[in-house]
Amino acid sequence: MADIRFVSTKGSDAHIDEISGLDIFKTCGEIRYKVFIEEQGFEVEFDDIDASALHVLMFLDGKPIGAGRIYSHPTIEDAQLIGRVVLAKEYRGQGLGSVLFKGLEDFAEGPWIYLHAQENKKGFYEKMGYEWDGAEPDYEEFMKHIWMKKKLK
Repeated sequence: MADIRFVSTKGSDAHIDEISGLDIFKTCGEIRYKVFIEEQGFEVEFDDIDASALHVLMFLDGKPIGAGRIYSHPTIEDAQLIGRVVLAKEYRGQGLGSVLFKGLEDFAEGPWIYLHAQENKKGFYEKMGYEWDGAEPDYEEFMKHIWMKKKLK
């Protein structure tokens, strides 16, 4: 059975994972860069939110394979946003995306979670219990995005 674990930047000024010795923030950024810039072609991946967000790193058998960030929704009280969710290409299609998302939700403080999701990933998020909020799609660079939400139990 695979060993899956999650670590976050919460409670650590240095952001160094005591088991792996990796800098969590830096490692999350490396995975995000590979997926969003190199694979998907975005020009801008990092923003001011990164400085205050909680960053979560997913390990499989000791290797960092996925990441995401969580931060307070700027306009909705008692809601958080999960974003910049990435899974290394070689681990996709194995059910690990759902495991990653459940792990991120465990770090969220809810009761509501919002996503600004790539529209072509809508079906995946619906399977995870998220629903489109009805707002018109918008764009991040060239990619159409939609707002989705989920009430945590």
